[in-house]
Amino acid sequence: MKFLKRLFGKNKLSTAQDNQTFESDVDFNMSVGGNRLTETVEIKTTYDFLEKFALNQDNPDSCDREPNLDEVKVRIADITPKHMVHLGSNISHAINSLSLKGFNNVVLSKTKWNYAREQVEQMIAYERNLQKVASNNLSGKELEKSSDIQGAIALYEENVATLYPAIHAYERLMVLYHRLKDYDNEKRVIEIAIQVFEADNVNNANIRIEQHPEKKNEILSALHSCTELRGDDGWVIFNPVDVNKWKKRLEKLLAKM
Repeated sequence: MKFLKRLFGKNKLSTAQDNQTFESDVDFNMSVGGNRLTETVEIKTTYDFLEKFALNQDNPDSCDREPNLDEVKVRIADITPKHMVHLGSNISHAINSLSLKGFNNVVLSKTKWNYAREQVEQMIAYERNLQKVASNNLSGKELEKSSDIQGAIALYEENVATLYPAIHAYERLMVLYHRLKDYDNEKRVIEIAIQVFEADNVNNANIRIEQHPEKKNEILSALHSCTELRGDDGWVIFNPVDVNKWKKRLEKLLAKM
């Protein structure tokens, strides 16, 4: 077996003939939860355990059991630390335990695995949007400095189209469209900004209420007034985006139109 050949081919073994126990310094390389682990460890174990480990590791389909109808077999190497967060500590411990036994696959609930994959995919998309939005905002600022207003508008519009809650593009479009007397587009951007950031404020408020249930009424009040809320220690508990100023801007714009 490949693993045993690698193990015994490089290391001197001391064997207790009565119980077949082996002791050796072994260089281990394996994937656990998406991480590649390299470690030199002192092994004291039975030949039976090493033989089973080798059989499991050399078999790409190895798993401790076959899945039921509501389960799925997943390659352990495909399960990243981000997936682990959403699978929970109990499943994470089980996966690590199976890895240490040489298994290459684990049986998971289809519901839990699909949920973990969806959450990770959303996180990756969110991170990509963040990078794209930041890049567009920086480029948009440079284009404004060089008086390429239409170029800046095009980049800011890309950001608004993602509905990503980053203020800069929304506010710059409001200003630029107003200067161009393009009030229809200014109105459109204001309405989108109100919708996006009201939803973001509510989501953040719910998170803060879970963290500070004793401050629920104060957090809801801050949500309504769009004002910052600090705790008794002076640290910020909740800081909603001020959508009220955009509502006032929209009222003035509609009166002008």
